[in-house]
Amino acid sequence: MHREDHPLVVAPDRVVVNDHTAQLLSVSEFCRIAVKRGAIFFCSGRSLSARFVRLTTWSRWSHCGMLDIDAVTQTPFLWESVQNPDGCIDVLTETNRKSGVRLVPLHDRLERYAHTDGDMTPDNRGYTLEVGVRHMWVHHQKMQDGIQRLEGFQTMEHQKAYEQSLFTLARSQYEDVLGPQPQDTSEYHCSELVAETIQNMGLLSKPIISQQYTPKMLAQDIDGRLPFQSGMAGLQHVLHIYRIYVPAWQPHEHKFV
Repeated sequence: MHREDHPLVVAPDRVVVNDHTAQLLSVSEFCRIAVKRGAIFFCSGRSLSARFVRLTTWSRWSHCGMLDIDAVTQTPFLWESVQNPDGCIDVLTETNRKSGVRLVPLHDRLERYAHTDGDMTPDNRGYTLEVGVRHMWVHHQKMQDGIQRLEGFQTMEHQKAYEQSLFTLARSQYEDVLGPQPQDTSEYHCSELVAETIQNMGLLSKPIISQQYTPKMLAQDIDGRLPFQSGMAGLQHVLHIYRIYVPAWQPHEHKFV
């Protein structure tokens, strides 16, 4: 996650979308190509709550989480807060949590997500889904401290509940009209957890409380509007979009219910 400095290139004033969807990737290929520790992962569901989030925030995305990688095994994980259970095992508790904050294997998460929210292929043999990834860069002086803080924050917060009030997330989009909301981290919606994580890593200052962040804000805003520590961390100005193929499960292959 080191920053690559290109002094002759002027940073764009908006996030550039790099569309890779012409190439259909397997879950393993996606993890190899796109996953970096600290990157933000975006997706969209089909539930009523997901549609409500997209409608109220005028966004393509209804959900986001932070990508993580085990330093020893190189296994990719997704750090997220979810409303509905999907059978994924939270590796911090080794249980199938019904909802809330969790750290789950990314391979399993993508396969289950494809079966619930993906598009069936014409031959009915599998599903496709589109996801977004926005990488974060961190100065090497902040890297080790940031990782230690991340692991400590995950241990402390991973059993907290999902924020059930969709109004809390929708309100963040219209703060100028409705006024600021008080900070409350007893429960987390998805983008709130991501923002609070980056803040606790010491990379993002807190003039904007984590509750005010939405998936759209993290996907589309440029560094100049997100209060990262100058010269120490930031989000890259490119949002990568990928299309993933997941074969349909056979009944005997369902390991969790």
